[in-house]
Amino acid sequence: MKIRNFMKTHKVISATALMTILSMMLVMSGVPGLTSAAAGDDPAALSALSDTQPVRNTINVSATGKIEVSPDIAFVTVGAISENNNALTAQQQNANVMSNIIAALKSSGISENDIKTSGYSISPKYSYNKETGISSIVGYSVSNQVRVTVRDVTKAGNVIDIAATNGANMSGNIVFDLADREKAYNDALRIAVRNAETRAKTIADTLGIAINKPSSVTESGSYYSPVYKSYDSVEMRSEAMVSTPISSGTFEITSNVSMTYNY
Repeated sequence: MKIRNFMKTHKVISATALMTILSMMLVMSGVPGLTSAAAGDDPAALSALSDTQPVRNTINVSATGKIEVSPDIAFVTVGAISENNNALTAQQQNANVMSNIIAALKSSGISENDIKTSGYSISPKYSYNKETGISSIVGYSVSNQVRVTVRDVTKAGNVIDIAATNGANMSGNIVFDLADREKAYNDALRIAVRNAETRAKTIADTLGIAINKPSSVTESGSYYSPVYKSYDSVEMRSEAMVSTPISSGTFEITSNVSMTYNY
């Protein structure tokens, strides 16, 4: 009796195991990777599998957009150096000169918020004695510079004239720039995108294929440099009050893009 029951149980287990194996084989037959492995080196099987994978062709283009703009804002640096044997005296003399310069700039219409200190220093002056080999302090030099924002670039030269006639004696510089750089750059970027679209369509038309919107667009950088100029306040003062001619010029803003189209 026990032997008969054992045989029945053994048959049930064997049937269950067989069903499990068959189920696994059915699942494996539906997985592409497993089916490919099962295909082994059979060329026909591999060819059938590759036919099910769509081949994606692409057109890749790059283009540049450029615009030439005129600056609409300027930053003028003006300043004064004062020297004296006494540090406090040199500091007070310099403060008086800079106060006159700033007051004159404000009277010309420059806002107080557009005048900011860009550099200030107090430095000792040394004299070297060759006989003793000793350096000693013989005086002090105080320098003070302010950066003036000029929102009308045609008045940049006037700012230099005002500073020079009120005691400015340091060489300075002028930076011509754009108040809204982002807007100008976006204009160049639009041109770059349109140029890239035109190139892609030219290629597609020549090849007799149809393309729609790009599958990817990459902004690959830009080039932009403000206009820098320098001047000498001492020379400005020695030119018999002749108005300082300043030309802002123009500069170029460049944008680059790369685009990919699928067909």
